[in-house]
Amino acid sequence: MACELCALPLAFASIQPKRHRASNQSNTLYISSGLITKRLLIDDKDRLSESNRVSTLKNDSVKTVYNYDDQNRLIKTASDSTTVEFTYGNDNRELSSKKVQKFFTTETTITTCNEWNEFGRCTNARQNISILIKDDKDGKDHIYNHLANIKYDYVY
Repeated sequence: MACELCALPLAFASIQPKRHRASNQSNTLYISSGLITKRLLIDDKDRLSESNRVSTLKNDSVKTVYNYDDQNRLIKTASDSTTVEFTYGNDNRELSSKKVQKFFTTETTITTCNEWNEFGRCTNARQNISILIKDDKDGKDHIYNHLANIKYDYVY
């Protein structure tokens, strides 16, 4: 499974960010590019702890909080609409992720890795996607389930 916070969008690649020390002793990285400003907070272990994207488009702004376990592995990301939880095996390889997105529907995606490459990255996974559409008029909710096999290729 691809780590969702491992890389910033390509639009940020040519930007020279400014790093500031915040009053709570965490590092703050500000990135501005035309329509958005993104503030990244780095904790005392040099891990991303929070990102705050502010856009000129109101529905494009989002604050995401990142949580880690005692082995410094990302275990959860959370924003207003999306939560992602990660599980790991004894060998520290990512086993699965569960992503829940709530908008006018609720979409739950569970991705379980079945094969890894020599670097411990998932190369073959199965996704179970469930979409819940609430019906407030007659109380009959609709659930749609989908299964997918995912193959990942990495360029090193």
